[in-house]
Amino acid sequence: LWRRSNPWTGPVRAVRLLLGLRGDIGLKRLGYWPAVGFYLGFVWFQMISLYPDEPAVLARAALVYWGVIFALAVAEGEEFLERGEFLTVLFGFVARIAPLWAEVSGASVRRMAGWPGAQVLAMETLPRSALVFLALALAALTFEGLNETFWWQGLIGQNPLEPVGRSAVVWQNSLGVLAVFALTLASLW
Repeated sequence: LWRRSNPWTGPVRAVRLLLGLRGDIGLKRLGYWPAVGFYLGFVWFQMISLYPDEPAVLARAALVYWGVIFALAVAEGEEFLERGEFLTVLFGFVARIAPLWAEVSGASVRRMAGWPGAQVLAMETLPRSALVFLALALAALTFEGLNETFWWQGLIGQNPLEPVGRSAVVWQNSLGVLAVFALTLASLW
């Protein structure tokens, strides 16, 4: 579903066509690292920053992110989205566990059905940057649950029954996200 609703695909295709752009600027060599960086920024913004729910701040952050991804995709080509834009990468990996999928070969499309996760068995070995991305995705989910627990609140010296606010724990939660990320990556490695 994400492929059809991706907010960059159509505008990028149109601008590249209007500008007559055909090549790329070499971002392919970065693998999934841009997506890792953007996703880490998103995780920090969502879970740790002081005003993630403030409409004006959220709108500005979304607009800046959209613009940066748009500019990079116009310069590199639509293929950049498959490895550089974290939502496209994340939804692409999640789609690999779907029981229904399509296999595209040139102009032909085969509709497939199988056990959830069956596509994973046919995947090529992932590059290191993809493994790091998946570790970050798992770590983000883990930390999102962890930082609400009494155990975590006690570990960072906070009374969970008398919250002090996000500003008091920015550094502790930032280090916590990175520590969970490092532990997740080490366990997957």
